[in-house]
Amino acid sequence: MPVIVLALISMACAGGNDFVFKLYARRGGSTGAYLAVIGVVWTLFFAFSLPSPDCLLERATLQWGIISGVFSIMANILFVKSLARGDVGICATIYRLNLVPAALLAFLFFGEPAGAPRLAAIASGAAAVLFFSLPAGEAKTGRFLSGTILVVAAASFLRAGMGLGYKAGLLHGANEYGLGAINGLVWITGGTLCHLLAGRETRKLDRATLAYGGLSGALVCGIILFLMLALKQGDASLVLPVTQMSFVLTALAGITVMKEPLTARKIMGISLGVLCIFLMGIK
Repeated sequence: MPVIVLALISMACAGGNDFVFKLYARRGGSTGAYLAVIGVVWTLFFAFSLPSPDCLLERATLQWGIISGVFSIMANILFVKSLARGDVGICATIYRLNLVPAALLAFLFFGEPAGAPRLAAIASGAAAVLFFSLPAGEAKTGRFLSGTILVVAAASFLRAGMGLGYKAGLLHGANEYGLGAINGLVWITGGTLCHLLAGRETRKLDRATLAYGGLSGALVCGIILFLMLALKQGDASLVLPVTQMSFVLTALAGITVMKEPLTARKIMGISLGVLCIFLMGIK
């Protein structure tokens, strides 16, 4: 299957998952318990896909699985927290800002080629984020800008570390399914700790948390599986920016389902996002 198609499938799963994240964050349940349930689904899926349980003990798989998993759980804890207070289109877009440092760091650390179309695609993606993340009208106060924006920006940089961790692991011979299984275990551990340590969160695991966590878990498995398959075949500077353009789908869902405002800035952001995907497909 072509690299671009694999990356687009991962992108579609990410867009759907971001929207489910928003739905859960809006209901005010335990963030840690929710992410731990996702981790259980994630672990089971990749554990049954392992060629052998022994690969989990291989140094490269264990090392990079833990590193990428820590980046991932930290990023998603902050992302869910930001979604509880912010516009899903704005938060999802800023979260996907990680495509810019991820692609640039791939050029730096992995020696991947930086052709004119890809540089133009990165510029288009960055411009899309800038246009799309700007608040509409006067409704967004300084409190939103200083709080939620900073939280989701930190999540974005951590998410870039996760993607590059996968690429580094694959370059060092790590098993892709082992990486996924270890990531799931890190999510179970990190989510459980978050659930127990957050004083204001209820410790009760209700049916809604299980349902939302199960759905997100299935979508996360799709995100990671197709992301890893794409990274195995293509450059990180090509794959990661495309998968991070899921904010286009999330924003459209926010506009149509949650009746979030459609502004000229959002239209420009969507257009630039589509341009980024097109340019990334050019060799």
